Amino acid sequence: MSTRGKTAVLALFAAFAFSAVASASASAFNLEWEVNGTKLVSGTVSVKGTGTTAFILNEGKTTEVRCTTQSAEGTITGGKPGTDEATKIVFSGCTTREAACKVADAGKKTAGTIEVKNVPTKLEERKKGGAAVLADNFAQNATTKEFVTLEFTGTCAAYPATTKVKGAIAAQVSGEQLVFPTSGEGFVEGGTLEAFGTKATLSGKSTQKGLSGEKITAS
Repeated sequence: MSTRGKTAVLALFAAFAFSAVASASASAFNLEWEVNGTKLVSGTVSVKGTGTTAFILNEGKTTEVRCTTQSAEGTITGGKPGTDEATKIVFSGCTTREAACKVADAGKKTAGTIEVKNVPTKLEERKKGGAAVLADNFAQNATTKEFVTLEFTGTCAAYPATTKVKGAIAAQVSGEQLVFPTSGEGFVEGGTLEAFGTKATLSGKSTQKGLSGEKITAS
């Protein structure tokens, strides 16, 4: 074979190899919302979320916030990737590690209640414990540049007067559930959540359904 012919073969082989690598690096998921098992190609569907566990905000030291219940309202939007806007998320029964230290969002100021508004989300492929998982990434409000400001009142030895919760955090999509895993289960990688001026984690699980009971999943 001539030198020119060998060069052409090598170039063709390299093109195939590059194509294979690109294909292998593509997402293992469709990154699309599904309603009752059918892909949501376009349009929006109103959804509601209900917490099935407590939600715990923790920065790994002493300033934990634990909420016993969670509810959410929002819309999912078809397309690839599928997106969502959580128009309102309400955490109730929220307490600190200090009985005399009360917590609330700075806007509402009802002790034990934290309300988060207008949170955009997007379906993404992420890693958890080295394995690829389907995740819904929650990003801070684009206008306020945060999720919420928490306010602490009463006798608070370890807690500041206020703290901003900001950044981004992803929940694994598992059937109809959004799972913010506990540390024992392994967190979805790539989160940038901050609270109390440092890196923080959020754990908890909630179930999403359409307003008329439609099954909301993703693939």
